Amino acid sequence: MLKVVKPEGVVLVFLALIALFVFTGALANIYRGQRLRRAESHYRTGVQLAHAGRAAQAVEEYRAALTYSHDDNRYQLALVLSLMDLGRLDEAESHLLELHENDPNDALTDLMLARIAARQGRTGTAVTDYHQAIYGLWPDDPSKNRLQARFELIDPPDPGELVTRGMTVSAYDFVARIRLPLPLDEALEVIPRTVGVPAADGDSATIIELGGDARTMPRWLAALPCPCEVLEPPELREALRRHGEALAAANG
Repeated sequence: MLKVVKPEGVVLVFLALIALFVFTGALANIYRGQRLRRAESHYRTGVQLAHAGRAAQAVEEYRAALTYSHDDNRYQLALVLSLMDLGRLDEAESHLLELHENDPNDALTDLMLARIAARQGRTGTAVTDYHQAIYGLWPDDPSKNRLQARFELIDPPDPGELVTRGMTVSAYDFVARIRLPLPLDEALEVIPRTVGVPAADGDSATIIELGGDARTMPRWLAALPCPCEVLEPPELREALRRHGEALAAANG
């Protein structure tokens, strides 16, 4: 004999299933949030270690961050920079190739691949990667980043010394320190972290350290959309002054 299920029973079962679904979703969100917080904590520790020149320890922190959030490009790029600092170029290139496979048009990945190839003396590969960086997609300030890639392609430094402090301060003619009359967040819109190492100088100025060469650095600084003060080296100040005088004479 079949029992007739009362409508009230069906409603209770349905409500119980909804409550179970909501509870399970809440637990999943809590778990996901905990993993993301742990990943970010490891990443920030890695950044501090990298800035202190402790690249090997930074690598371990970035790897730990990636175990919790494997797809975060920030963590992978930070890991690549520290591996490059350690001279572990094959490992760095392996991570970059994975990033490139996920986003073949990412210009920053192409630029870093070009720098590794240049350091290893693979000139043909470096030239190809530089071209891809020039014509690839830059999410931030594409004109300035493409110009930087062009300068490196035209007149790269010694491949054996290309990467000394990550990807931003290389063994060029100049390791320059400049001051922009902008707070840190605005200065990063002018010179992103992919080009220089920034540090706030009070609330309204930013000091940036970056690598360049005698021929292209004065032109590059003169093309910035805001004034800049060259703190060092003195020869860069003089080169920038001569460049300005030449421009004035040509348009006088």
